[in-house]
Amino acid sequence: MKIRSATVVDSDSIADLLKSIGGVWQPTWRSDCVHRAISAADGLVFVAVDEHGRRQKVPAVLPETPNEVRRYNDAMLRREHRESEAARRKQERRSAGLTRV
Repeated sequence: MKIRSATVVDSDSIADLLKSIGGVWQPTWRSDCVHRAISAADGLVFVAVDEHGRRQKVPAVLPETPNEVRRYNDAMLRREHRESEAARRKQERRSAGLTRV
């Protein structure tokens, strides 16, 4: 696997990836936000490619040292809390008849 700078051509694929990960894509984001972010980053956005230059997924991070395992587990707990809190708030808004604009 190689890493190359992302270009605006990669925008749709990156947006699809962000939308596929729960809690990452925000419904308030503009449809062109990835395109704009890549342009603004000036070469600091990267994608993984295979030996033929085709985009590919990056393997999941696997913690190795005891400290990495602890930090990874802490991050997972924070993520679970954040997701459950978001679901709770969403349910409260629905129960109250409120909708987000």
